[in-house]
Amino acid sequence: MTATAGPGDMLRVTYSGRTVPVRDRQGNLLDTKEVEGPFTFMWDSRPFVCEPDKPTFVSFEAVTNALGDPRSGPIVQNLKDSAGNNQFIADRASEIRRLRAVYDNQFGSETELQYAPRCEVVDLDGDRILTVVDDPQGESVTPAQTTLLDRDALMAQIERQNRMIQTLAKEQGIDLSSPEIVNEPAPEADMSTDVPEDKGTKK
Repeated sequence: MTATAGPGDMLRVTYSGRTVPVRDRQGNLLDTKEVEGPFTFMWDSRPFVCEPDKPTFVSFEAVTNALGDPRSGPIVQNLKDSAGNNQFIADRASEIRRLRAVYDNQFGSETELQYAPRCEVVDLDGDRILTVVDDPQGESVTPAQTTLLDRDALMAQIERQNRMIQTLAKEQGIDLSSPEIVNEPAPEADMSTDVPEDKGTKK
């Protein structure tokens, strides 16, 4: 099955460690060392802390920021959001250059990402998502889907989000069928068509 993921989705990330370079003051590589402890994904000032070997839910945007956009291909892609605003997905070569700078890959092939975090990313159906770190050559690209959806695609997205809610609730030990969870109805909109009286000066 083809993995699908996009903005707003939560992904399950298993972090297994990271090797970093040790350099002298001139930037020459002396050695490498293994970083102990968790790795923190960040997006919009929100941290997602991943303990080693412990599956953790991380937003699609935070995964993309740290590991590269799995939708990136040979060229820049232009999509539109539900409001019709343009969105851009960087080409894979640009993503690789960005990640090489982030993770201090000063030498080696331009397609190598030696010091990036080692992570396995899956969607809520358990399908593997290969990020740019996993697949620098872009041999397996996650399809980019426009958010201007037709009815079938919209229903599929709603179902995926429902599964996401159910999965996240289960992980947190929340019983969505509990009577303590109350869904209050939204306030009714004022549908009045009455025209306000003109208080201006009459001639």
